[in-house]
Amino acid sequence: MASPWTDETSLEKKWDNCAKDAILKTSAGAGVGLVFAFLLRSKRWPLTLGTGIGIGMAISNCQHEFRAPVMLRRGAATCHSEVKSTPAPLEAVLSNNGNTES
Repeated sequence: MASPWTDETSLEKKWDNCAKDAILKTSAGAGVGLVFAFLLRSKRWPLTLGTGIGIGMAISNCQHEFRAPVMLRRGAATCHSEVKSTPAPLEAVLSNNGNTES
């Protein structure tokens, strides 16, 4: 049984999405680079640049997906601390006439 703090199926889905995203973005970057390499008469740097940009975007998206907060369930995080302060009476503030010295 999985622990209540981690959801293994969620983690597997994240890895699957990252792998799909990496393949898609790397292929798209290589494709765009190939087109520009063809237009620039067999230069190799556009293909390398496009592939590198695709890999970089995929890594960035994976990091964002794994760092995203996971909501366990609605209302799980509640704050139990209460602020109990009483405001100063208006007469005390007005009688001071803006003086900060006591």
